[in-house]
Amino acid sequence: MASPLNLDLGFLRPNQKAVGTITLRNTGSEPVRVLAETHSCKCTTTTDIVGKEIPAGGTATFDTTLEGAPVPGVRTSTIRVLVEGSPAPIEIKVKGEVSQAVRAIPAYSTASAARNSADGSWSRASTSGHSASSRRTARSPRSA
Repeated sequence: MASPLNLDLGFLRPNQKAVGTITLRNTGSEPVRVLAETHSCKCTTTTDIVGKEIPAGGTATFDTTLEGAPVPGVRTSTIRVLVEGSPAPIEIKVKGEVSQAVRAIPAYSTASAARNSADGSWSRASTSGHSASSRRTARSPRSA
């Protein structure tokens, strides 16, 4: 048994790494050994757990590191741990979202702006058909 089975490492900046800890619990009455560990993405590494013995009723922990991509988006990986006596590997899902320091929701805008050369005002329009304008000019900034 592993905890958590879904490890969400939250938000990462591009190329940043995030680390999480996973605990394996032996619910049996005999000690077991970790036989193998694999991960589905080169973006994921783990501390060495293979060969470690987990006593009956005991636990063993290991860390996993997820490396953020250079571009924004969700990054996922699956870690599989095979434990002695288990018919199938334990699957642990790891997730992190690569984001810039400022995150816009939605990630893009359909709005565009144009400057009126006659009076210096800005006009904004979106694909929804609504528009707005501003009389703010470079020479007379809005006061706070």
